[in-house]
Amino acid sequence: MDYGFTFVDVCAPKKLCAINNTEKEITDPGFSIAENRIFNVQEGFQKCPNPLPPGKACIVYVNFCPEFVREYQSTLQFLWSGNETQLVLEGKGSSPSP
Repeated sequence: MDYGFTFVDVCAPKKLCAINNTEKEITDPGFSIAENRIFNVQEGFQKCPNPLPPGKACIVYVNFCPEFVREYQSTLQFLWSGNETQLVLEGKGSSPSP
């Protein structure tokens, strides 16, 4: 998922949705970010029923908050029933034009 350009010291949120497209309930669904604090999960906005029934969604907002003018990359992990799916997160810190 590409956040594009975001001003340094500003957070840009994106809403992500994971749908249980299996025929079984998913236990212990949740999101986490690997290896980078520039991207973070908004804990108060993580909505995952446990268990997650078939056809239902898990919703999360992920912030991108660049500290410097440069490119950033991290991984969002969706964890469930001892399994994991990953999504690459990318963004570029930029500065306002003078």
